[in-house]
Amino acid sequence: MNKNSLIRKISFGAATGIGFVLIVGLMIGCKSDGVNTNTTSSTGPIFSQVSAASSGIDFVNEIIESPERSMGNYENFFSGAGVAVGDINNDGLADIFFTSNDASNRLYLNKGGMQFEDITAAAGLSSNKWSGGCSMVDVNNDGYLDIYVNNDGPTNDEELLSNDLFINNGNLSFSNKARELGVADSGRSVQSVFFDADNDGDLDLFVNNYAFINDNETLSDWYDRIETMNPVKSRKMHLRFYKNNGGKFVDQSKEVGVDRVAFGLGLAARDFNDDGFLDVYVANDFFLPDYFFINDGKGKFTEQSKALLGHTAYFAMGMDAADVNNDLLLDMAVVDMSPSDHFRNKLLMASMDVKKFQFLKETMDFQDQYMVNAFQMGVGYGGYSEVGNLMGVSQTEWSWAVLLADFDNDGYKDYYVTNGMYRDTKN
Repeated sequence: MNKNSLIRKISFGAATGIGFVLIVGLMIGCKSDGVNTNTTSSTGPIFSQVSAASSGIDFVNEIIESPERSMGNYENFFSGAGVAVGDINNDGLADIFFTSNDASNRLYLNKGGMQFEDITAAAGLSSNKWSGGCSMVDVNNDGYLDIYVNNDGPTNDEELLSNDLFINNGNLSFSNKARELGVADSGRSVQSVFFDADNDGDLDLFVNNYAFINDNETLSDWYDRIETMNPVKSRKMHLRFYKNNGGKFVDQSKEVGVDRVAFGLGLAARDFNDDGFLDVYVANDFFLPDYFFINDGKGKFTEQSKALLGHTAYFAMGMDAADVNNDLLLDMAVVDMSPSDHFRNKLLMASMDVKKFQFLKETMDFQDQYMVNAFQMGVGYGGYSEVGNLMGVSQTEWSWAVLLADFDNDGYKDYYVTNGMYRDTKN
């Protein structure tokens, strides 16, 4: 990358050891104004590795593959799992919760000194579901972090697909209250976010559900099937919004305007237009355009992606939002699956089918979408300009998640991407 690029590229080599490897940031001195005057050099280390043997974190996300159970019959077979970090016992130390696909989720209690203890079974968090995204949040406002887990997987079992809400009992144990509180969503959800949508002082819930499509279906056939599907079955392929009503949650997806079919992967709730109300951005996989739900301040949302964004990513995956250039305006990063190598870029490129393009643009009136990472720079008045290529971050291979954070304490947000595919079917 050119030395004058706005974001410098730093690559991490393959980690060795057993299971999860903990990466710890080096302590770097900062001035009180938030801009660092003592940073590491461009070639110096920013993180140091803590081995599984040292930390006690030996988690491995297990996936059991077979001819009857693979990416061939479940699209998201290798989409990975999730992790949440938070202080579950209020001792001032960050604990770690991992989700797993074909094994139990795991909770590691931070004992200090970068030492962790697996307390999964004792905490009542052992599981047999295919889990993905997860969140640590104080749902009931009792001062203790609870854990919400999104479940999906290669199954049609309603119980295995239902999401879990583990309420913190305050004694290093948890109780699953998802059904009791109304949030046992079974729509093959990937990620969720708790936020106060109506500024009433309690947390509401937005769930990113993921639809499915048969490989031999045309887009028009797919839409016809979705529109004529049994409403109960169709509902599981739509985004869901659960309003907090006195501690219990009520599905108000239609009432608030977010009841849309989705291939939801990335998700963020932020005040994107700086009006005092939290909005929601949904990054959609495949051909569905991203949804940009703007909060009207009265408990409802309107989808305004075409009005506020020039174009978006195509196979949108993970996303994050932060003020990258310190102009007090939120910016957004959305990753796709675009390699920098020309041959591989053409190999992975989405279909050039003219009829498909016309259907998406003319019949469906979709937003312009391009198969590269999108970096939406906030320009004021709620609008954005896509500058991923100028930022040097438009092509980062088969990318899954992006994180905007100041890793080197220099006062500027950096851009971290996780990428790769366990089974690359493109050959």
